[in-house]
Amino acid sequence: MSVANLVNSVASNLTLKNELRFGRQTVTLGANLVLTKKSPPLQFIDPAGARDLTLPAEADSEGLFFILVNQANAAEDITVKDDSPATIGIIGQNEVGILVCDGTDWQSMITGTGAGLAAADITITDTGTYYAAAEVEAALQELGATTGAAIIGSVDSGGYFAGATVEAILQELGATTGAAVIGLLDSGTSYAATDVEAALAELVSASNGQGASMIKIEDAGTFTAETEVEGVLAALYQHLFSVQSFIGIPLNTFRETSSFDVGAITVNGGILASDTTPVLDAINGATDGCQRLLWASSNNDQVVTAIPLPPDLDPAKDVVLHARIVSGGTTNAVGFTVDTFWNEADSKITDTTGTNQTTTHAEVTATIAAADIPAGAQTLTIGLTPVAHTNDSMAMTACWLEYSKALLTS
Repeated sequence: MSVANLVNSVASNLTLKNELRFGRQTVTLGANLVLTKKSPPLQFIDPAGARDLTLPAEADSEGLFFILVNQANAAEDITVKDDSPATIGIIGQNEVGILVCDGTDWQSMITGTGAGLAAADITITDTGTYYAAAEVEAALQELGATTGAAIIGSVDSGGYFAGATVEAILQELGATTGAAVIGLLDSGTSYAATDVEAALAELVSASNGQGASMIKIEDAGTFTAETEVEGVLAALYQHLFSVQSFIGIPLNTFRETSSFDVGAITVNGGILASDTTPVLDAINGATDGCQRLLWASSNNDQVVTAIPLPPDLDPAKDVVLHARIVSGGTTNAVGFTVDTFWNEADSKITDTTGTNQTTTHAEVTATIAAADIPAGAQTLTIGLTPVAHTNDSMAMTACWLEYSKALLTS
């Protein structure tokens, strides 16, 4: 095989299986030299003694070529070997070796050239008319030019591209549809997609199992057991918009009333104490200081309180009144009729709590429907009237509201 035919073989065998390499390397050796698939194709070498030069593995080098020039200043040989290592040939002083790999073997041509042979002195036979140039140096200049990629063909055994040259393929990759032709190596099986475009579509999708549910979090503070964004957002919103947002109502804010009217100053304006009806006192001053409102059997006096409402109360959701109550015996099921007024000049809303017919304190509730709560409500007046309890007393030790929050926007 002639030098020209070997160089022509280089042009016709370049593929996308290896990176494009340009340039030259001039080196004086102090030890044996090992070339890699990324080494410059033109090697001007002063071996400074007898040296071995090892080429890259054939299976990883299809389409690669090297032009090796021995610039020794004495009779010093370069022994060229493959990675087995078997000797391919010996390049003597002022000789040139041209090595081309077909993916199975390294093909070689070693020729005596005289000192100082340059790539411009090596002609090529370009039967495929790939180049305008007639010798190696000019052909390499064409490859290195801005139009170089247009003359490098591709072997696309997977049928991924419509283009037949590197330039056309790069244009496909840079187009708006480029991501669709870039395969995805998903060793963690995070995606159903096999290409970048489809994977990105999964990330922005609102479908179940996609979007935020695919994005992991790093929880350095160990604040949550959730491991991905969707779970964290769900937990946060569950906390923010839970129906268990809380408004406490202290017992000592209630006053005795008659149809919501507070009594005169002569009856202390309905302030509750240990000698009023109902009574505000401790369950047992000596052993149990828990405060309570206590209605004697058959006493059904109404108590009233008024509270401001928080700005995050969602009027589109039910509000639930909770009371912790107990019966003085097991004859009567005790509970409350709950009357409410929202803001001013509103109609009275009436609901009823559950009941407790035991001597053990229990929580009862009354639900105030969202349909009864006006938008923009800022104040709430509550009246509690015990249901009939002719035989047993009843007591309340706590009262509160639970509501759902609205997302504040200002």
